Amino acid sequence: MKKRLGKLFGLLAISLVLALPQLGIYGAAAEATGSWTVTNGSASGSVLTAEGTENDLSAVYSEKLNLNDGISISYDIKEFTLNEEVQGNAAEMDKQILKFSFLSKENYGISLVVRPYRLQWGAKLNQRMMVAIYYTNNGVEMEDPMWYFDTYLEVFDDTHTISIQHSYGSFYVEGDNRIAPPYRPACNWDLSETTMTVSMHSCLKAASVDIKSIAAEKKNITEGEWLDMGPSEHIYQPDGSITYKNIDEP
Repeated sequence: MKKRLGKLFGLLAISLVLALPQLGIYGAAAEATGSWTVTNGSASGSVLTAEGTENDLSAVYSEKLNLNDGISISYDIKEFTLNEEVQGNAAEMDKQILKFSFLSKENYGISLVVRPYRLQWGAKLNQRMMVAIYYTNNGVEMEDPMWYFDTYLEVFDDTHTISIQHSYGSFYVEGDNRIAPPYRPACNWDLSETTMTVSMHSCLKAASVDIKSIAAEKKNITEGEWLDMGPSEHIYQPDGSITYKNIDEP
């Protein structure tokens, strides 16, 4: 009887493993085991901390990341300047940023720029983070973001996530579960081998961030999941990609 139960549990385990791809789970989470090369700062394990009077840091992750197969990163912001005076002032907001850049050897890539700040709302100061998404085309990064949005998680108290997924022939970029529409020129880019650089700047005190995990994760973006900006119409292209237009606009 025990032998039969052992065989049964073994078959169930094998069946579950074989079923994982059908459930949309293509990769397993992994700790940020690669090493970091840090300029003007330090790396204590996966905790990156800026140093110096300007509190600038640039940290390059040693392992290549495959955006074609999907990547997810979770991180905690440990220290950062939150200044309520910078809201709406682009020049001042750029003095306190956290940036994740993914660049291929052909100089194509995607960057997420996080700007934490405080927002005066009535008598209360709320923490707020703006996430802006930029694309680098043949070595030239956009001057203005392709898309940006606010995330409503607490800056210091919550764990934040970024994810880049390649689905329907397009790259979808997510920050704290807010997903941006795809950028059409990037559809044919090969981002199977990219280098990640984390940059930080904090104007009053040293910035510090804990990169908790870097995981190979491939999941399908379902229709409507990434469209949180209002009523939209999907247009399916012959190459398998999807474009959209807001039906509220002419």
